[in-house]
Amino acid sequence: MSIPLRIARNVEFMSDKETTAQIRLDTWKSIASYLARTVRTVQRWHAEYALPVHHIGGEKSSVFAFISELDKWLENRGHEATPTILEIPHPLGVNRHVIRKTSDCSDEILDPSLIPDSMKTRSKQLVVLSEKMWETLSYSNISMIAAILREAIDLDRCNAAAFVNMSFTLIVQGLWGCINLPFAYAAAQTALQTALEIDPDVPFAKCTTAWLSVVLKHDLVGARHKFDECLKHQPQCVRSIAGRAMLHIAEGHLEKAFNLLQKPCKSNCLNTPLVVYCSWINYLMGKYAQVLDHLDQVVLSDRPEPLIGSLAGLSAIQINEPGLYIPQMEAIAEKYPNHSVLRGVLGYAYILTGKREKASKLLEGMTNPRKRHFSHESYGVALILLGLGEAQKAVKQLEQSYSEGSQWSLAFPFDPILAPLRNNPDYRRFISRVRYPVSENLKQNTLNVF
Repeated sequence: MSIPLRIARNVEFMSDKETTAQIRLDTWKSIASYLARTVRTVQRWHAEYALPVHHIGGEKSSVFAFISELDKWLENRGHEATPTILEIPHPLGVNRHVIRKTSDCSDEILDPSLIPDSMKTRSKQLVVLSEKMWETLSYSNISMIAAILREAIDLDRCNAAAFVNMSFTLIVQGLWGCINLPFAYAAAQTALQTALEIDPDVPFAKCTTAWLSVVLKHDLVGARHKFDECLKHQPQCVRSIAGRAMLHIAEGHLEKAFNLLQKPCKSNCLNTPLVVYCSWINYLMGKYAQVLDHLDQVVLSDRPEPLIGSLAGLSAIQINEPGLYIPQMEAIAEKYPNHSVLRGVLGYAYILTGKREKASKLLEGMTNPRKRHFSHESYGVALILLGLGEAQKAVKQLEQSYSEGSQWSLAFPFDPILAPLRNNPDYRRFISRVRYPVSENLKQNTLNVF
């Protein structure tokens, strides 16, 4: 690897006979410049991946690194990924430079051509791996997929596919309650914008844009056109099929949504999102026994999922048998203690079985700012408040859930558990004010009850 002129000023030659590989870099800035990364990223690589940076006298600010060791590390870099929170770098266009600020506030120009071919190749391989993992997507491995894509971005900040896949992964993490909704969607939007700046024609960009239209802008009509266009060119695209099914749910076309998901669900039976959406539709259509049967199968297969547990709990409540499924919900909640919706359903079930103190304790943990877990979901809070008879507070939480782009909010007008609110003036005003699609089916199923 040749040394850029701007780095040559920051290196120290130990003798005239030394080769380029023996050059020593004496600051975090010069190390970052050589690797074409920010100082923060290089320091994280050192902490998480053992990037060979040496400290002088134990002082963290006094460092040096040999280019020969850095090159060797790049060639043999470990591929294990850690689940770190996404840090979206500034985009690097393929044919342009980007000026960024370094830790000492001086301007520095990054040249994409400095990224070694080995790093670009590895970045592409990681994207392929992440897309393969989507075929068996589950609540458990979504964080691993995000970490793999973050690794791909670290390796090559010009990899548009890594950014657009990270964007969609963040959307799913938000929808599932893995991470905070506002953070997930804001980071997803930034990642998508970066991908489009690098390559306006990157695959999955239009589909991801459609999803963001749903969760961020509540533009269901615009999203419908985008999904339909995607499906016209790629009829088997699972991401677009799932998105279009979500819109059918919002429109009150539950049978259409279920039928749309049937074929991909059968051919991708290990894909949790498709299975979850089918169970959700069954719950919304009143087919509670089918949802409960699914939970039994999940428990027997030792693959407890918090979303399935939540839907089973909601179904058990509707058939007045919440006590029978509290042990299963508690077991899943113990494995996923930070899933708000599952905790909300469990709290509602506690109330129906006379365990109000347990429900109040759950509510305290979900609403106290000092105790609240990271992936707060207002729909779960609303369920406990509804069970406690706090209708006005419950409606406020439902409004918050809608504004944050929760997937549960798409079905608020006909969610069975919210039926007690349909004569509540606050709830009626909320439903009439927000932007649900106006369709004859939706009017017949929901608005007439008012």
